[in-house]
Amino acid sequence: MNTIVKTNYGQVEGFMEGNLIKWFGIPFAKAPVGDLRFKRPVKPEAWDGVLETKAFKPKPIQYMPEIPGAVPTPYPESEDCLYLNVWAPEDALSGDKKYPVYIYIYGGANSGGEASDPQWDGTAMASEGLVYVTITYRVGPLGFYPFYLYDKSFDSNCGVADQIEGVRWVKENIAAFGGDDNNITIAGESAGGTAVMDLLTAPSARGLFNKAIVESALPDSAAENESMAIKNLDLFLDKMGLSKDEVYKIKEMPAEKLKEAAIWVATANTRTYPGIFVPGPVIDDLIPEKPWEAMAKGSAKGVDVIFGTNHDEGILFTSMKMFPYNWEEIDKMLDDNGYGAKKEAFRAVYNAPVEPAIAADIATDRGFWVDYVRCADAQSGHGKVYAYRYDYSYGVYKNMHMGAVHASEIVLGLATPIPPMVLMDTPPAEVAAVSKVIHNSFVNFAKTGDPNGSHLPFAWEQYKADDRKTFIINTECSVETNPNSERFELWKDIQLFK
Repeated sequence: MNTIVKTNYGQVEGFMEGNLIKWFGIPFAKAPVGDLRFKRPVKPEAWDGVLETKAFKPKPIQYMPEIPGAVPTPYPESEDCLYLNVWAPEDALSGDKKYPVYIYIYGGANSGGEASDPQWDGTAMASEGLVYVTITYRVGPLGFYPFYLYDKSFDSNCGVADQIEGVRWVKENIAAFGGDDNNITIAGESAGGTAVMDLLTAPSARGLFNKAIVESALPDSAAENESMAIKNLDLFLDKMGLSKDEVYKIKEMPAEKLKEAAIWVATANTRTYPGIFVPGPVIDDLIPEKPWEAMAKGSAKGVDVIFGTNHDEGILFTSMKMFPYNWEEIDKMLDDNGYGAKKEAFRAVYNAPVEPAIAADIATDRGFWVDYVRCADAQSGHGKVYAYRYDYSYGVYKNMHMGAVHASEIVLGLATPIPPMVLMDTPPAEVAAVSKVIHNSFVNFAKTGDPNGSHLPFAWEQYKADDRKTFIINTECSVETNPNSERFELWKDIQLFK
């Protein structure tokens, strides 16, 4: 079968696998090396002939602290990493119909991750009648560190600019792959969900997509205040042994030389400044304000959104000591940010029987849930909004007292293979039932803007700011109205690292 497609930059040849056509490693920007290092992406140059796109390209240079149980992929790391991958139904090139498009943006704390990870393989989604795309973006110091604050020859938010350029490439070219360029959904989890928040915020991303699925984003990290950005940057420079005036030296350093300091910052920063995030997107010309502020003004007007969090997001991060993990650290977070008077209120609201559970709940709310509510409230006035909380826990996580841990919903939502270790002590029927709910909801939403269908036990109602109806995903689904309202009232006026 002919798998050659003509893009705006040249022809690409993919390959058939099963009942799908796949194109791996399509360049959507010039390689960000040489003079383009630490610069926002530049459109690719056109090529002659047919470019073979049958294998994944290298992943970005990784600056991620080790996560227990994580299995790295075999692909090499490279600064030349701005490529995307496409999965499409076998008749996508026939011209008979246009398929809805689903773009997935990976997570990894803005420090790691790759588009070739099998967790977000597109086989199931394309088999369901979607043209599925994964895009790569720069991470760590190459993508997110705000060196421009001390040296204006550096660009800001290079990683976010990569994401926007990748989505723009899809908007401009996906029709040639059988995709409907007027029915594009962007989706992502964790830092990927945060990226979706940024695209809902960024003026330059308007009109590039129609719908969005935000999984376990950190909305406050989607646009870090200068105060937070400088604290992280100074820690990094100190570890590198560089002064503010020596930032220019970073440009000539091998990417590998930056690793030790970047990995150190990702965990040591919160020991110095409890409650701080890893270096991420900053408020600048690309992202002019916090997501909930922008959405309240209509930055994503007309875009329908699913917002979701997991019940136990925080426990992974408190166990890795990337968030405050005891009352001493929590008190310091409040004192350092001028909220010391709220310490007793925090003790009254968070009253789990053991301190680690309290810290995990506070981490969930600080990092994920409270600002997710702010965003859902804001967007509900400008488009259809659906909200979920994922409460299902695999047996192995129940045994470890981790519950519905961060990232545990990804493979069920995308219907990708679940690692055998995760399935220990878990009834297969349970997994199938929960996957049916979340996966079919995402697919239906991508196709029609409505997650509902026969796969749900009852209707998933739209979220409104006055009731905050939240669909609870578990073996027995339910609906909660304004869940944890007392926690939101506690947090609603708190803004850390202003």
